[in-house]
Amino acid sequence: MSVAFDAVSTEIYETELQPFNQSMRAFLTAMDYQDPVLIRSHLNSACEMLAETIEAKIQDRRGWPQVAEESCNKILAEVEGHPLENVDDIGKKIESLFDQMIGRLTELRDQWVVPLKDRGIEIESAPVLEELIRELRSMKTIKLKDWPWSKLPLPLVNRKMIEASRASLARGEGERIEDLIRRLGGTPSKG
Repeated sequence: MSVAFDAVSTEIYETELQPFNQSMRAFLTAMDYQDPVLIRSHLNSACEMLAETIEAKIQDRRGWPQVAEESCNKILAEVEGHPLENVDDIGKKIESLFDQMIGRLTELRDQWVVPLKDRGIEIESAPVLEELIRELRSMKTIKLKDWPWSKLPLPLVNRKMIEASRASLARGEGERIEDLIRRLGGTPSKG
């Protein structure tokens, strides 16, 4: 009767595992006495304590989609109004945010929820965990779907628009670039 748990996830901290640790010490003591009834009892107790800890971890992560949304908005607000030629670093920052969150949730599922389920211990919040993973994946796709990555091909040239602009300039219509910069509150460069 052996239960092999994978390496403890970095997300499940020592203090949160205190009841589980105590149950495991009792389990190991029961093994020293070679008492099958006591061994089974303490093993079941340890698994229940671990399941409670996992339930709490899932509940703690319910707000992650909102955190991701707020973080993306904050990142985008920081660069708003600052024309950038290359926004790959910002896109990578947003992508990394989602990848980290999705990775931690997936790790929680794969390293803890699934092995406990395989041993007959259901985690009631497992569907919540799956929904969080789905929601963050979807949000990542939406946020980065139309991202202007530098590796993407340039958009096609609109020849009609260019002709119309040239004709407008030839008629003296429009505004000089220097005047436009001043009107928008800037100072045009000389040269």
